[in-house]
Amino acid sequence: MTAVSGVATFSGLIFNAAGSYTLTATSTGLTSANSNTFIIAPPNSVIVSGQVTASGVGLSGVTINVNGSQTLSTTTDASGNYSIFPGKNGTYTVAPALHGYSFNAPVTFSNLSVNQTANFSGIAVAGLEFYPVTPCRVADTRTGAGFTGAFGPPTMAAGATRTFPIPSSSCGIPSTAAAYSLSFTVVPPGPLGVLTTWPTGQSMPNASTLNDSTGTVVANAAIVPAGTNGGINVYVNNATDVLFDINGYFAPPLSSGLQFYPVTPCRVADTRTGAGFSGAFGPPSMVANSPRSFPIPSSN
Repeated sequence: MTAVSGVATFSGLIFNAAGSYTLTATSTGLTSANSNTFIIAPPNSVIVSGQVTASGVGLSGVTINVNGSQTLSTTTDASGNYSIFPGKNGTYTVAPALHGYSFNAPVTFSNLSVNQTANFSGIAVAGLEFYPVTPCRVADTRTGAGFTGAFGPPTMAAGATRTFPIPSSSCGIPSTAAAYSLSFTVVPPGPLGVLTTWPTGQSMPNASTLNDSTGTVVANAAIVPAGTNGGINVYVNNATDVLFDINGYFAPPLSSGLQFYPVTPCRVADTRTGAGFSGAFGPPSMVANSPRSFPIPSSN
């Protein structure tokens, strides 16, 4: 315990408030454990602090991830408070994460030069269980493939968006399904570019489901939440036939099993230079025959 009266210096630190302070050294700075709370950031860094709440009560144990010019993380205390110390003049995205909770959107600070506050609120979300089904073709836009109406021709045109009401297909998927496990295949006449899927009734996300720059037949799997009337939207930026299969769906639990927590579509990584990603989630480009790990819980 060090008593401070007026202005005093302790190990090179200047305190202007009178009182008694209990100092705790950490790897990222010093904090006080009394009512005269203060935080001292390391040299050449700033303080980003705030509180995470749920139903107005501080939420402890929430991981606060900082990504950008640096990758940092910390955990909220018993009152939901946190402080973290990124370097000055960087660009950072701050986001909370806790299993079983959904939080408001991450906060981004550009050219961070002064202390900032980022508060978050969360809600507990109920999980969904996965129900596998025998793989079944939901739709095929190719002429002669045997599909009609909402699930058949014509070929999708460049820049077109099309809705597929999956519970109305022949695959027997119930209307209680909240998300689908799907496999998409494109058969384009030339370079396609991008296919994007998302729930009907929502805005198209900035996240591609499938990319095809060569004009060859390409497939990719995706979990897509159900939208209005159980539908999903499919967008293509160049003409192509689209076919997709379902191998399971997610719905409210009826028995024990793994649970699925939907989130707003979010780009985890981009290895292109200049795309704004760094560290484990950014450049360099991947080289041939070289595996790479992406620690998704540490992403933004």
